[in-house]
Formats: sequence, structure tokens, C-alpha cells
Amino acid sequence: MHLEIGAALIGALALGSPAAAQISRPDPGHFGSLPPGGLPTLPQVLPRYPRLPQVVIRDPETSWRDAGTVDPQLSAACGRRRFRERRGMRYRAVYRDAILGIAFGHGLNLFDPDRLADPTMIYLFRHGNASGCIVLRLPNRDPRALALGNRVK
Repeated sequence: MHLEIGAALIGALALGSPAAAQISRPDPGHFGSLPPGGLPTLPQVLPRYPRLPQVVIRDPETSWRDAGTVDPQLSAACGRRRFRERRGMRYRAVYRDAILGIAFGHGLNLFDPDRLADPTMIYLFRHGNASGCIVLRLPNRDPRALALGNRVK
């Protein structure tokens, strides 16, 4: 029965019957003209959860190898996942040939259950999520971190 109705509609459309012409045309007022200035723009949709703040330090003229001194003990602990960033690449240092993750010795973005960190240091992580992790350390010149380091010792 459905096939018969479908065939009748197709036949009516093909022959150009008045019923087919009425189906193909919408009401005259269905689509109005565009408003002056074109279509209105939609408001910007904000993400449901805001992104975490990220700090990016750029030094495009320096190689990552010159950024600090490699610490073999911390690199081994990083390979065992006992000294690592809490959130990978939340803080980043961009060098000429690599992008390194940053953690601070006083505990910001640092997972250190064995307490290997020095509070007066900044730690850079190359391949921080792999067993071949390399940890570089450089001094933190912030006076607040230096004062914290004096209290801990």
C-alpha cells in the first residue's frame, strides 16, 4: 500500500500537476528578507569549565641544554615517577629546540613524595612522562623562594 502511494506521488510530481506545484512552493511569507547588515551573529559560547592558567616562558635563542644543570639523581627518580610534574606541561619553558615542563622546588606543580626537591630551585622536565626523563635544575631568583629556602634549612 505504501508503495502505491509513493508511486502516485512520484507520478504527480513528474507530470507537473497543480498539487505538486503547491507542495514545492512555501508560503510567500515563510522566509523573510535578510535584516539590514546581514545575518545576526551568535554570542560567543563560553566553555563549560574554564581552562587552567598556564605560564609560558620563552627563550627562543637558547638551547634547552644551556638552561640549567642536569641532575642525574632527580632524572632517575623522574624515570621511576617519584619526582615529576603534577600536571604535565601546565607551566612550560619554550627553548630553541625543545619545550620543557616546569615545576618549582617549593611544591608548585611538583610531585615529590621522597622530598628530593630544594625549595630554592626550579626544575625543568624534558620527556617528563617517560622513563628517559631528564631533569634540569636552575636557581629560583625570586626573593620569596629564597626566604622559604632559608626557613626550611
